[in-house]
Amino acid sequence: MRNLYCYLRKNDRNGFSLRIINMLPKIENKGFTRETIKMTAMLTMACCHTAHIFAGSDTLLYLILTAVGNFTAPCMCYFLVEGFYKTSDRRRYLLRLLIFACLSQPFYHLALGLGLNMLFTLSACFLELLVLEKVKHGWLKGMLCLIIILSTAWMDWPVLAAVFTLVFYRMDDLKWMTVPCCGLAYAFCTAGIMGEGLLRVVINVIPVLTAGVAVTRFYSKRRVTHGQKFFKWFFYLFYPVHLAVLCCI
Repeated sequence: MRNLYCYLRKNDRNGFSLRIINMLPKIENKGFTRETIKMTAMLTMACCHTAHIFAGSDTLLYLILTAVGNFTAPCMCYFLVEGFYKTSDRRRYLLRLLIFACLSQPFYHLALGLGLNMLFTLSACFLELLVLEKVKHGWLKGMLCLIIILSTAWMDWPVLAAVFTLVFYRMDDLKWMTVPCCGLAYAFCTAGIMGEGLLRVVINVIPVLTAGVAVTRFYSKRRVTHGQKFFKWFFYLFYPVHLAVLCCI
């Protein structure tokens, strides 16, 4: 690259090629930061929870806002997998998830009254990742993962969050099939198991696919330059705080 740059500097009179070369680092850095995608996911989750509390289940507003909320879970699962590999202390990571899950549960129960909250689901998904990495015997690994996946049936985003986590864990093997696998998993669970209509499934699967594309194609693998610690705790606190606010309204 250095030799090419020196050659162009001597022979490119109008400087066009040099301008192209100088643009390359900027192109590589384009994309959304982790905080941008997470913030979007938090807002879409708040929309979904607001619809569950204040909008009638048979209204168009409810359909739109809950569909928009489907953007959140795939993003959470993707960043859980990323955090699993990047964290310096997995025990503390899991402990934080469980502490904030317990803090959020009373507000979750009052606001939504639907089993265990999403942070418990992510804790189960974290255990799934530990099994995938630590257990070497194929049949035992598969059995333990199946037990964990089924255990999420009493949690927010039952089964699907654990499946999304598995898909993102195997992303290097699945390659371009990662996003379609997320969409197919959602469509199968909602249409095949829960019996939702085709139109509702199509509307709801679009944000799932959008989230998959966002984290696999448009995520720059970068964090914000300033305020990393602030955003770390902001995302943990946002979950119980927004549920508490919704309970008080």
